[in-house]
Amino acid sequence: MIDLNLARAQQTPTVAPEPAKTLDDPVAITAAVQAGLAQEGAAGQEEGQPQEEPRGFFASLDLAKFETGRFLDEEPPPPSWIFDNSFLAGTVGFVAGAQGTGKSRFLLQIGAAIATGHRGFLGDALRPARKGKVLAIFCEESRPVLWRRIRRMFRAFCPIRAESEDGKTVTLLPHPAETDFRTNFIAIPAAGQDLRLVEMAGGEARPSRNFHELLALAKSIPGLALTILDPQSRLYGQNENDNACATTFCSLLEHLAQETGAGVLCCAHVGKGVAKKRDGSFDVDAALHQDAMRGASGFSAAARWQLNLASLPGKAARARGVGSKAGDGQYLAGKVNKANDAPLGEVFYLHREHDGTLRYVEPEKTEEDKALEAQLVERITAEVRRREEANEPALTIKALGDVFPARWKEDIPGATKTAVRAAVSAALLDGHLFEVQRRGGNRKLNFYLSASPDTPLSTGQEEPSGDVGTGQRTGQELPDRTGQKGPSGAKMASLLDSGTGQKDTGQNTPSGPGTRMKSRTGHRTASLSKERENTCPVFPSSDSLDTEPEGGDAE
Repeated sequence: MIDLNLARAQQTPTVAPEPAKTLDDPVAITAAVQAGLAQEGAAGQEEGQPQEEPRGFFASLDLAKFETGRFLDEEPPPPSWIFDNSFLAGTVGFVAGAQGTGKSRFLLQIGAAIATGHRGFLGDALRPARKGKVLAIFCEESRPVLWRRIRRMFRAFCPIRAESEDGKTVTLLPHPAETDFRTNFIAIPAAGQDLRLVEMAGGEARPSRNFHELLALAKSIPGLALTILDPQSRLYGQNENDNACATTFCSLLEHLAQETGAGVLCCAHVGKGVAKKRDGSFDVDAALHQDAMRGASGFSAAARWQLNLASLPGKAARARGVGSKAGDGQYLAGKVNKANDAPLGEVFYLHREHDGTLRYVEPEKTEEDKALEAQLVERITAEVRRREEANEPALTIKALGDVFPARWKEDIPGATKTAVRAAVSAALLDGHLFEVQRRGGNRKLNFYLSASPDTPLSTGQEEPSGDVGTGQRTGQELPDRTGQKGPSGAKMASLLDSGTGQKDTGQNTPSGPGTRMKSRTGHRTASLSKERENTCPVFPSSDSLDTEPEGGDAE
């Protein structure tokens, strides 16, 4: 059973169900948990009194609520993302990797990112879409170890600032994220505890008392956005190859997610030798595959979201352009390989620093990559200008990437879909091209490529009268030539919603009838973010993450 007094390890004030109390008080925690347990169980039954037969799921269904016509007549609720267009709230996900990869540190940084909304913790690997409370159970960590890790991790990304007004007196100022981190992040060290959420009775798996206590604890935390469970082996405690038991375990995690409305992330291991080729070399793609996760297939099958991490040998890191002098284990590769409600992710890379801190890094470009990019930028810019002069329909980024690689590959062999989209990104960031939002043939607002921010575009139909809200964007975060498959379909649609993350100058630039555009500035090294977010590319204001994120379902 989890020792609830361990919640004080953070010295982090949190909020209890009653506004006047805080979860920093162990008495308040215990009272909240006991109240939740009373509701979960049959505490009100008198001893000896016959109990009613428990009703199953199907016995309580009201079929009137499930008429398909309602799904057609009413708009579904908007998706509530944990990360931008990835991992829905109220669902279960896994982070899988080999022993010693750095999964616990990665989960710690995930928790800090969601608790604060600060994008620096994960860079562009995973971008938090919301800010809220995080409950993290570290089953293998003692209080002193977790204490050191949290302090070191937070200061690595959010250092204390020094400010001097008169040149003599120096005032130390906490990072803007510190208040949210103190309030929202609840980390519980639980090494040495029996934490199994499943127990066997009569040959069947059933929820243990630990599960009911965890559920009650999580439900007592208002505004809970994410629950982290590290690792799965300590919480499962049964035969990991037993599919029936694994299904029960995953059902409990789903129940935890649905009852709290929070995402549940569980840390898992991959099988031994899954990343080795026949010649003994390391297979990065195999290590990042969904099937690499160890144990019964029921674990991975039940997850709605899965991310794999792999520690790269130096040779593999150098071959992928991550670090020209990379040594074994200095870099990690990661990928979202399962996302039932969102597009799959691209491979990303993290640098493991001497203290274990994981920092997002961009792969290096070779001279060949740079030459190809310059050639494609010239070709793309010429095509956009030609269409404007000939009054032909303007191109979107998606149309350009879907159609023109096949036309250009004979004289530009490297003109793949990924390379073309990366070149568009470079052209936008360098100011060679712009994006202007206009209504297309489908009557919907789309972003079209233009050689000038004020050039009227032909989109295949007459422009509607009146003022049409539009915007110009100068950058698009698209993958470079790292051997990764480029985004398409729903993935591309989601990318079209992202802007530069650069500071809005507030200038309105006229661009023909029925358009209104915002002038922006950008450069290649910009950290790109959604237009709806704060203009600071490093640390957005808390207001931008307190509301439900925009965006549609990617299915």
